[in-house]
Amino acid sequence: MDLNKINELALKEAAKLDLEIVSVEYVKEAGENILRILIDKDDGVNINEATVLNQAISEALDELEIDEDNYLLEVSSVGAERPIKTEKDYQKAVDKYIYLEFSGRKLFGYLLENNDTTIVVEENIKGRMKKHTIEKNKINEIRLAIKF
Repeated sequence: MDLNKINELALKEAAKLDLEIVSVEYVKEAGENILRILIDKDDGVNINEATVLNQAISEALDELEIDEDNYLLEVSSVGAERPIKTEKDYQKAVDKYIYLEFSGRKLFGYLLENNDTTIVVEENIKGRMKKHTIEKNKINEIRLAIKF
């Protein structure tokens, strides 16, 4: 399955609806082949928008003649704990509460700064605030988080 071609197709269809494609992946879960497309927009995605985009992408995929066996197309909102992947995502996440894993460590905190190769995160450790400068290339996972 050519994910680059599918990503281009999804970007084209999403632009018509003022939606952003966050990721396109092809996975196998519980014996099912799933083409998963995660979407977002600044004020959130509603079910109608996801449904319309799913239909548009499905119709466009039919024309591509994908040579995979049966697969399920899943178009859904990225959710509140959106992964941070691109430079734009990092910029939008500044001053927001995040979760990240790096160098064998797990951390919740506020993303204070986003630089070319590093980020600065402030963590609350038993009431004391500690700042960490972390190299982006050492981050295994980073996403927005919900603070309760």
